[in-house]
Amino acid sequence: MVTSTISRTSSRVAARLPPWFLPDYTKVSPDGPGHWMTLLAKTYDMWLQPKVIEPADLRKISIPVLVMAGDHDFSSVEENAEIFRDLPNGQLIIVPASNHGTFNKRPELVNLAIREFLEQPDHGGAGL
Repeated sequence: MVTSTISRTSSRVAARLPPWFLPDYTKVSPDGPGHWMTLLAKTYDMWLQPKVIEPADLRKISIPVLVMAGDHDFSSVEENAEIFRDLPNGQLIIVPASNHGTFNKRPELVNLAIREFLEQPDHGGAGL
C-alpha cells in the first residue's frame, strides 16, 4: 500500500516538474532513464523526513557559505534568513522573481552572485 502511494505520488511529482528535468537527469545518471521514477520515489521519501540542522550546528561551520534561494522557493525567505543568521561566515542572496528553479530561471544573476562570493578574499559576513 505504501509503495503504491509513493509510486502514484512520484508520478504526480514527475508530471509537475519542468520538462528539462528528465533529459538533464538522463544525461548524467549512470543508471539511465529507467532509474528516474526510483529517484523520484526516494526523493519524495526524503522530503517526508527532512533533516533539520540545529542552529548550534550551523554556528560551528567556520568556512564561508553562500545561502541562495528564490523569493518564491519551497523554503520561505525567513527560513533562509534564519539559516544565514546562524552561519558565522554566511552570505545570503534571495533571487527575485524566482523559485526552486533559480539556477535555470535566473542564471546570469546566480552566476554573478556565485562568482562574487568565490572571489571575495574573506567571504565574510554581510548578505548580498
